[in-house]
Amino acid sequence: LALAFAHPVDEAVRVFNCGSGEGTETLDLVQRIAACLDIEPSIQFRPDRGFDVRRSVLDIAKLRAAIGFQPTSLDEGLVATLSSSGQLAPSAAQPTA
Repeated sequence: LALAFAHPVDEAVRVFNCGSGEGTETLDLVQRIAACLDIEPSIQFRPDRGFDVRRSVLDIAKLRAAIGFQPTSLDEGLVATLSSSGQLAPSAAQPTA
């Protein structure tokens, strides 16, 4: 992502979506993070508020065009992120999917 800021552009403001380009449901994301941390999450379901986002898909075309960004899988990204912060559970050292 730092490379995106190193390249000169005409735009006054540079905003990039950084994601996989594939949709992920919030509950699935919580469960995947919990598996990486080797914890059982306490999830409380509430009535839909009408504006809640169940699935998020980021358009990564701008980042791909700027620096040739190629995403990893969500599981690989979670493992890498949690490993770098020292929070990855030993049992989750390998991506699950």
